[in-house]
Amino acid sequence: MKAKRFLAALLAAALLLIGSFGTVAVFAEEEGAAPEVHEEKHEEPKAEKIEAPKEEKVTELPKEEPKQEEPKQEEPKQAEPQEASEPAEPAAPAEPETPAEPETPAEPETPSEPSQPSEPGGEVAEPTVVPEVPTDPEVTPEPTVTPEPTLTPEPTPEPLGVAISMAGASGKAVAGAAVRFSFRVANAVSLSYRIVGPGGETAASGSLPVDADSCGFTPTAAGDYTLVLTAVGADGVEFVSKAAVSVAQPPELAIRVTADHECTHGGDATGFTVALTGGIEVASCSIRATQDGSVFYESSQFTEKVTVTPPAVRKVTKVTLTVSVKDIFDRTAEASVTIPCAVHDREKRSQWEATMAGVHKTGVWPEDLLAIAKTQVGYKESSIDFGEKHGGGISGYTRYGDWAGMPYDEWCAMFASFCLHYAGISEEDFARASNCQRWIERLRKQDLYAARAAYTPQLGDIVFFEWENDNDSDHVGIVARLSKDSAGGVVGITTIEGNSKGGAVTFDDYYDINDRRIVGYGLVNEAYARKVKAETQSLLVTDGDVTVAASIGPEAGMPKGLTMQLAPVTSGKEFDAYVEALRGAMTDGDEVGWARFVEVRFVDGSGAEVQPQGPVKFSVKYDGKLTASKALKPGVAVISRGGAARVNADVKLTRMDGACQFDFEQAQLGQVVATYVAGTLKYKKNAQTAKGDGMTVKLSYTKKARIPSGATLSVREILPGSAAYERCVANFGARDGETVRYFRVGIALNGMKIVPKDDVTLTFTAPNGGGAARVRRIDDGEDFDVKVSKRKSGKVVAALETDALGVFGVAFTDE
Repeated sequence: MKAKRFLAALLAAALLLIGSFGTVAVFAEEEGAAPEVHEEKHEEPKAEKIEAPKEEKVTELPKEEPKQEEPKQEEPKQAEPQEASEPAEPAAPAEPETPAEPETPAEPETPSEPSQPSEPGGEVAEPTVVPEVPTDPEVTPEPTVTPEPTLTPEPTPEPLGVAISMAGASGKAVAGAAVRFSFRVANAVSLSYRIVGPGGETAASGSLPVDADSCGFTPTAAGDYTLVLTAVGADGVEFVSKAAVSVAQPPELAIRVTADHECTHGGDATGFTVALTGGIEVASCSIRATQDGSVFYESSQFTEKVTVTPPAVRKVTKVTLTVSVKDIFDRTAEASVTIPCAVHDREKRSQWEATMAGVHKTGVWPEDLLAIAKTQVGYKESSIDFGEKHGGGISGYTRYGDWAGMPYDEWCAMFASFCLHYAGISEEDFARASNCQRWIERLRKQDLYAARAAYTPQLGDIVFFEWENDNDSDHVGIVARLSKDSAGGVVGITTIEGNSKGGAVTFDDYYDINDRRIVGYGLVNEAYARKVKAETQSLLVTDGDVTVAASIGPEAGMPKGLTMQLAPVTSGKEFDAYVEALRGAMTDGDEVGWARFVEVRFVDGSGAEVQPQGPVKFSVKYDGKLTASKALKPGVAVISRGGAARVNADVKLTRMDGACQFDFEQAQLGQVVATYVAGTLKYKKNAQTAKGDGMTVKLSYTKKARIPSGATLSVREILPGSAAYERCVANFGARDGETVRYFRVGIALNGMKIVPKDDVTLTFTAPNGGGAARVRRIDDGEDFDVKVSKRKSGKVVAALETDALGVFGVAFTDE
């Protein structure tokens, strides 16, 4: 029984040793294929006899082969390769019976190769076991040995043994591709392999280093191949393990060539991708690139990435890449791809900005936007310079895409954004985008978008369209013209659009305002109104009978913190000079019927004068009723220091009881601002009389003198005690027996001096005097021929003809 237990323990130890190397598994590492599992064949080494020490004589017992049960194993899923012959399964040895005797240390038993789970195609060699000396008292050993003194025998060296663990086969399991088997071998003194082909032939064989962990071969045909690995232990016992792999015929050789981009440019590097499938190992390759049939690149080196640079020429060409490959089985595949090749024809920023050089921006956003857009009408995208769009497809180059950084993309929105930019409208004030629907969303966030049904468009607004009926805007334009009905209501719009009608900027598309293709509007006018309100400076100054209000918006281009200064000009030579300058600026026979002049200046915080760079809104109010005819038109003019007047007829006049107000916009100021009414005046024959301190002055004139109706005669005597009187005396003093008086005589319309265009008759009547009189015009020293007459009342009348009025000295002789 002890021998039986010892044998069982030895068998268990062998099984543990097998577990340490793991289950034998052999598989072909072919993509998508399940590993093939084969049973490993072991040949157990024959156990050596245990010899007793020479000093002790031992009677050898009869040998019985112990019966060893084969471990149960699941049926393999794959057919196992057939071995040439398989030994019969050994029977378990009968347990010998021995008489009881003192226990003697048993000699260690040579372990057999551990039993491993059965694998397809494998087998377990029959182990040879040396039976232990029976100690069972019920069995009488034969022959009987006379006991001798018990001695401890020296242990016999244990055979080293060999353990093999297969890890699998790697590589492409196709004919022509290398296949490699991996394994682990322990305690071997020699190692060899043989690979058996589908017909039983040897595909490869040879010796391996004992520490080798793999071996491989290259199959030349399809079928099942088996690796037979033989290891020899130190005791000379061979251990054999097998693994099989199925090798398939290689798939058909195929090649595909694709371009990295849909087009390229001459002079630019462009890439191609080569995808090779099937076949085994490239034997030869030809890569060729042509431009309109002319070869400009060749290579015989196969690569999956090809980069070529077509020559730059001044025309559109086609570039073709052709790849031809042959594998080691002499199979050939060829493929090619062709793409268009464009010409670099971009504009410089200075070139497109030159197209807008003639635009004078007013600072009014809608107006400036239209002015910029109109300069672009007729532009077309390039036909020779084109590129790949984001999202696929090819589009021609445009200056609008170039400005936005996307020179080859859809450009209707980029055109409108380009015009907004050059009109001076910032993204902070009015959002923009290269995509129409995204643009709408940004404008919604600024509350600057309105749906079609909720808004009446204005000039300069952005209009969004939807062509594809998918609720996403895909086109945009600028409202450039409004069509109105008889009541003044807007019924249609005409637009300026980019990327319209074959890739051009157009100005001829009309839409009814109820057209369902219109999605909505971007409110440029509302954005401008907000900007003006936020940045407007309102100034108000009164000086005497004039009040000036100025509204300075951002379009004026003036700094914050301004002060306005006024200086009215109401009389004197300066006033008369301004009237004459104003009259000289009249056209179409118009004449000034009323005018007022005021100097207006803007100064900054340092006291320096600042001129507007854009229009400033003015409201000028004068106290006093405007008596000029209502048929006369209002106007405003800026008179420079040199006397030139620039007339602005776009003025609104409001007549009030005791006042009048002129509202207008003026971009540049001069020495003074003149507000006036002008038109066609009426002239007729007339006589006017002025009386004062015993002297009567009468002015008579005909229609030729062109003194307008409504003009009034003014006479003012220059009295002693003033500097003016002293100047008059020095110029025209009294003689002995004379009395001299001095009078300023003039005629004016609404305060403006009128210069007669023909001779007028001036009559001075004195209450008394002699029969002679002298008259001189003090202004220029002219003496007149005077006709003197005396009336029955005693009054003396002196009459003369003159073509100019002014200061006159009148001398009468004493009675």
